[in-house]
Amino acid sequence: MRLIILFTLIFGSAFGADITRYDGPTYPLDKADVCEQDLEEAKNVMAALDSFQFVEGSCGQVGRNIVQLKFSYAHPFTRRIERFYKRLPDHKTCDYFSRVVKHNFENMDISTIASFCIGTTLNVDYIDEDFTVFSAPHLPVQFSEETDCRKFVNKMSDKFSAQSVHTLINTCRKVPVRPFKHVYTPVMHIAASYELQVKTITGKRVAEGQCKVSEESYKTKFKDVNVDLIHAGCSKKGNSEFELLIYIKKFKGPWIKKFVGSVYSDVMECEAQLERSENVIASQGNTPIYSYCNLFNKTYSPIVYFVKK
Repeated sequence: MRLIILFTLIFGSAFGADITRYDGPTYPLDKADVCEQDLEEAKNVMAALDSFQFVEGSCGQVGRNIVQLKFSYAHPFTRRIERFYKRLPDHKTCDYFSRVVKHNFENMDISTIASFCIGTTLNVDYIDEDFTVFSAPHLPVQFSEETDCRKFVNKMSDKFSAQSVHTLINTCRKVPVRPFKHVYTPVMHIAASYELQVKTITGKRVAEGQCKVSEESYKTKFKDVNVDLIHAGCSKKGNSEFELLIYIKKFKGPWIKKFVGSVYSDVMECEAQLERSENVIASQGNTPIYSYCNLFNKTYSPIVYFVKK
């Protein structure tokens, strides 16, 4: 990824420019003035960018009672108007985040052309000159109460922010699990420099109420190998709990590798092989930082996460 971006930065200007047609949001005919305002705003956005230029455009009628924002623009081959789109739980949530994401983009110096909803799908059209990477962190967590889920996503947003990772969307989705029973799962979408990635370790699974994790002890282990651990805790899924660790992977920093051993029918045998695996990995100059015996279909496999020397 980094090499591709460097190639783009060095050689992109050599390939000249292109002209592209942009088809934007639609508006009711009686809101044509809003479309015209958005068109002027798009012109101003491109006027502020050295490598983009507005060519022509209008708010033309595309249906009996509908107008659409359309225009042509000149741009480098390596950059154009892109679209960030995500399906959200309902239209109210989508409408809310259409404003939030636009505001967040502006704080990140990403130029927004339009932000709108089609049904429950959020669409944000933007111009990014810094090659920001968008992603949805893997958060296999369930909550019985919506308030607990929202506390979790807000807490994670604060932790991401401390690592220069911007939260674009943080909400919760209601998921039915059986008749008259539902849970809430976190929905998060983030943006960061291409040099930063959010990684998740779904760890040891135990019976409900038996998971005990000390975030400080894990933070010390990760800090010793120069990896930023931003969360360590217990998460519920179904009738069991598991350890959940979230850390920041830096392009120039240490890389965490995962070793998965063979399958064993007895947990004691797996734990013996787990200890042996850790010792061999350490003898090669690597540093084990997290390990456990993974239970799957009544069998066990040793798993070791380690930092390569």
